[in-house]
Amino acid sequence: LDFLLYQIPDDRRQMLLQVLLHIRKVACRLLRAYALLMLLTFTELYIGFLVLGIPAGFTLACITSLVDILPVLGQGRSTGTVLLPWAFIAWTTGSGSLAMGLVCLYLLIAVVRQTLEPKIIGHQMGLSPIATLLCIFAGGKLLGLTGIFLFPIAATVLAELHSGNNLPAQNQV
Repeated sequence: LDFLLYQIPDDRRQMLLQVLLHIRKVACRLLRAYALLMLLTFTELYIGFLVLGIPAGFTLACITSLVDILPVLGQGRSTGTVLLPWAFIAWTTGSGSLAMGLVCLYLLIAVVRQTLEPKIIGHQMGLSPIATLLCIFAGGKLLGLTGIFLFPIAATVLAELHSGNNLPAQNQV
């Protein structure tokens, strides 16, 4: 890595190192935002399971919130991969009230998540919720799951570098 960096002119190398440092900082802030969303989902699940009288609610809330954060199952909508089949099974086995409770819990979590995700991620990353939502949407459409993470990171790094405070002195405009 040092050899490759040495091949780049000094002013460009400093800028590249600055960009890489920003990417690392922004990625850590993005992870913190998703950890906060996971904690929020866990809390909603745990309270919902307590209200529904589900035994082992704490454990089930932990497992479901972990499944929710797995990117393979689809950012923020994967509580449905646990709650909706569970509701269907409860309904077919004659427990209609549990089935309705699980569907209502899923809908509550989905609405809260869709409402707060852009705001929480935007706040952690220093972007407005609208810009964050646009980055997540455009990234998802253009690059799929990878774009959901890369676009907000790229937008944040570009915004921080554009502010001029973070550029090496000879590159400031």
